[in-house]
Amino acid sequence: MSSSSDKLPTYLQTQIASEKKLRLMRAKADVFKLGKDILFSTCGSYARREATTESDLDFFVVHRGNRSSEAEDALRCLGPQLLQVAGRPPSQTGYFGHVEKFEDIVKNIGGDRDSTPTLTRRILLLLEGDWIAGEQLLSDLRGTLVRKYVKSSIYPHNLCLFLLNDIIRYYRTICVDFDFKTVQHSKPWGIRNIKLVYSRKLIYFSGIVLIANTYQRSYSEKVRILETGFAKTPIDRVLDICGDSALPALKLYDEFLKALGDSTIRKQLESTTERSRNKNETYRTLKDNGHHFSLKLLNALQYTFGDTHPIHRALVL
Repeated sequence: MSSSSDKLPTYLQTQIASEKKLRLMRAKADVFKLGKDILFSTCGSYARREATTESDLDFFVVHRGNRSSEAEDALRCLGPQLLQVAGRPPSQTGYFGHVEKFEDIVKNIGGDRDSTPTLTRRILLLLEGDWIAGEQLLSDLRGTLVRKYVKSSIYPHNLCLFLLNDIIRYYRTICVDFDFKTVQHSKPWGIRNIKLVYSRKLIYFSGIVLIANTYQRSYSEKVRILETGFAKTPIDRVLDICGDSALPALKLYDEFLKALGDSTIRKQLESTTERSRNKNETYRTLKDNGHHFSLKLLNALQYTFGDTHPIHRALVL
C-alpha cells in the first residue's frame, strides 16, 4: 500500500474492515477444500478493500476443466455461509452468483460468443478481483489473460491496445447498461448513478494508467507490470503510478466512501430517482463533487504522463 493512502482516512478504515471479513470468509472456504481448479472469486467493495457495513458481497465461481458440478456445489453450499459474514447478497444483475468456466473467460475475446456477463467478469477479475478460495487459480487466470491481450511480438513503444480497448468496451458497456437497468428494470437509480460517477470510473481509470505505465517497456516488462498492477486494489494501483498527483481526486473518492458507509445517506441515495434527484441535497453534493473528481483524475493523467504520451491519443482516436 502506498504511503500516500494514509491521507485517505475512510479508505484506511474500510481496508481494515474488509481484510477482517475476508479472513473470516477465507476461513469458511478452507473447510470446503475446493481444490486447485476452483476459484471462488469476489469483486466489488470487498475486493477493492472499500467495504462498509452497508456493502453487499459480489461473488462468482470459476472452474478449470471438467469441474462444473463441483463449482455449482461450491456456489450453493459456500455462498450462504459467506453471506453470514458479509450480510448482504450480490447484486441481481446476472453477473454475480454464477459459475463461469476458465476456458470461456480466456477465449473468444471480442468474438460473437463473448457475452456481456463474460466481458464483465473478465475485466472485473483483472481490475478489482480477489479470491475467497483459489488464490493460485486467480493468479493463473490473470496471467493467461495478460498473455492473451499482450502478444510477444509487441514493440516497446506500442501500448497494449487490445487490453485497453476491452477495458474501454467494458466501461462504456456499463454506462449504457445503467440506463437499461434503471429505466427498464426499475433498479435503484440514485445510488447506481453515484457509483458510476465514482467507483466504476476509478477502476476504469486505474486500468488506463496501468496500461500507460507499460509504454517504452519490453514485452516481459509489460507483462510483469500488468500482472503486478492487477494484483493491487484500484486505489493503491493509482497511487503507485500517479503518486501525490492523484490525491486531490482520491480525497473526493474518500468522501464518497464515507457517504456510502452512512446508512442514512445510503438510504437517501437508494430512494433517489431521476425525477427527484435535484431535490436531494446529498445526491446533488456527491454528484457535483463527482464532476470535480473526473477533472482531477484527468489532471493526474496529464501530470503523470505528459502531453506527448500515446495514452491520450489512444483514448480518443
